[in-house]
Amino acid sequence: MFYKLLNILDKKISFITVSAKTNYKSYDPLSMQLAVLTMIRSTDSIKELQNKAYLTAEEQKNYIQLLNEKLDNCKKIKHEFVLLWKHLNSALPREQVVSVDELLSETFIDAELNSHLIDRKLSRQLLSVVNKLVEIYWQSKGVKTYFAKCSSPINHSLCIRC
Repeated sequence: MFYKLLNILDKKISFITVSAKTNYKSYDPLSMQLAVLTMIRSTDSIKELQNKAYLTAEEQKNYIQLLNEKLDNCKKIKHEFVLLWKHLNSALPREQVVSVDELLSETFIDAELNSHLIDRKLSRQLLSVVNKLVEIYWQSKGVKTYFAKCSSPINHSLCIRC
């Protein structure tokens, strides 16, 4: 009975179907890079709070917010990672995909480690790997890139499209 009702509604009402495919023409991996930069800054702020002998209630609240922000950015990186992987897997020749797969797995592992550990060196390593992936992404699109120096305190370069 329920099936018949849905069948009748399906015929009467035209539903809009949404494709699960991402429009790669409008995709920009900059959001992944920004998430890594935010994670690095959160890690630095967390480390500053950890070095204190005593935390006030306000500092404890900030500490928890920074941890949550860091975890949210790790989730965002993993989500963007999946989108980038789908594109690179479909856009590159199979020979190139094998070497990119290693880089992608390294990115995912680094993102996972960053979600559990508070280590600036590990966060910077993740940014380096993400920059390599972004450079490969833009090369697969035929877009020229350059590396721009970030302002302090991060003091690292980002791969930016021209």
